[in-house]
Amino acid sequence: MQDLEAAVNCAESAVAAAPDDHPERAEWLNSLGVTLSIRYERAGSLEDLEAALGRAEEAVIKTPENHPSRPARLNNLSNHFSSRYGRTGNLGDLDAAIKCMEATVNLVPGGHPDKVERLGNLSNHLSSRYERTGNLEDLKTAITYAEIEIKATPEGGSPRPPTQLANLGTHLDSLYERSSSLEDLQAALKCAEAAVKATPEGHPDCAPRLSTLGIYLLARYEAAENVEDLEPAINYTQTAVNTTPEDHPGRAALLNNLGVHLSTRYKRTSNLEDLGTAINFVEAAVRATPEDHPERAKYLANYGSSLHSRYKRTKNPGDLELAIGMWFASWGIPTAPILIRIQAASEAAQALVFSPSLSSNDLLRACSVLHDATHLIPLATSRSL
Repeated sequence: MQDLEAAVNCAESAVAAAPDDHPERAEWLNSLGVTLSIRYERAGSLEDLEAALGRAEEAVIKTPENHPSRPARLNNLSNHFSSRYGRTGNLGDLDAAIKCMEATVNLVPGGHPDKVERLGNLSNHLSSRYERTGNLEDLKTAITYAEIEIKATPEGGSPRPPTQLANLGTHLDSLYERSSSLEDLQAALKCAEAAVKATPEGHPDCAPRLSTLGIYLLARYEAAENVEDLEPAINYTQTAVNTTPEDHPGRAALLNNLGVHLSTRYKRTSNLEDLGTAINFVEAAVRATPEDHPERAKYLANYGSSLHSRYKRTKNPGDLELAIGMWFASWGIPTAPILIRIQAASEAAQALVFSPSLSSNDLLRACSVLHDATHLIPLATSRSL
């Protein structure tokens, strides 16, 4: 982190010292944006991301249309927009990321190695938009571009294949969630296993790839009732959590995943210790996530579900009350994925209606949240095949 701070300081000094019309100012702005973005990924400060985006936008503005560095600078700007979308859930940022990346792809000559890489980046952005809007064409195009990227990379000839495989696996898993075809899930698993195998221990991407492999194994366990998939899913995710620093921005997602896996094992074994540990992990994920983060809705919903499972076992009214509160909090995050919000509203309403202490006020709350949730259903119906 000390080296990163030094790099940011050097880049800021270079930009500050350069006159507005200096021929290298655009390049220094671009470099500063990249460095600030790396610091954001490590420390999670939205201020760094906003600054990175601002510097990148200025760099692109100062770069002539026919300049050889324009595609690379547009690529960086696109990735900064995508990062801000991931942090704030603003769909306009994702649309801007896609627009910039499409411009980059169009500027890079056919046959240039950068064109394939940029297609991979565009693939990821389109997949993200599919997750938000349910537009199947975005997902199909994302898969096509990801496959092109992998096929264009000679085996053993590039350090990028693990990333490419991991990305294609993510897209195929999204397709499985849409199609329920085990063939799609098996293809996603194959990509994830290959990505993990190709990633050295200690690599920054090792932990998230292990966790992703755990997610796919759990999906196969649930779909095919293959008990042999459950323990590896938990073990891979536990390793991912154990090898991720406590202050890392990505740790919350890993904690959530581990909590979900343990909760799933509880459903099979009825071991309350598993459920209690699951609740602790998901609660930690919620605490580690900023209140306005789109992913927080998913963690809150999972926290509510785990608490409700314990309530059904112990009949502790405190768990029921807290579960309902978590579902309402999840519903109340406007930047969260639509289906998560609708599901949270439904769970909260059902819990209220079937509560032993149901009051007229509870019934009104249940009716109100369901009424509001129905207005979001048309936005989710495009997800059907």
